[in-house]
Amino acid sequence: MDVQQKFSELELVFTIAKDDPSLLDKLSFVHLVKMKFDANEKQVGWFKAEGNDPYVQVKLSFADWSALSNAHSHCSQFLDDSGAVTSTYHGALHQADPYGKMAEGLKLRALANRQ
Repeated sequence: MDVQQKFSELELVFTIAKDDPSLLDKLSFVHLVKMKFDANEKQVGWFKAEGNDPYVQVKLSFADWSALSNAHSHCSQFLDDSGAVTSTYHGALHQADPYGKMAEGLKLRALANRQ
């Protein structure tokens, strides 16, 4: 998963390969960030990159710079260098998104909205 911080728009943009085997865990992480930092879903969808690789993308918007900065720091702390959720954080994912229902909802909305 790639996380980009867009200061001017007060956004975090999460981009995940559509065929990633841990897609639902990563979307649970996005849901947790949204809830923890009181963000709003600005855009949820999917696109094809060069080479026809499909990606799911979720854009979260934040109320202020502080919330954006704290959310980005949280991502840096709990995502490893390859963009995977650290193993120590999986318990928090399951508490924030029991049974992965919110992640599944994000996935369905994303796949229904080609960008």
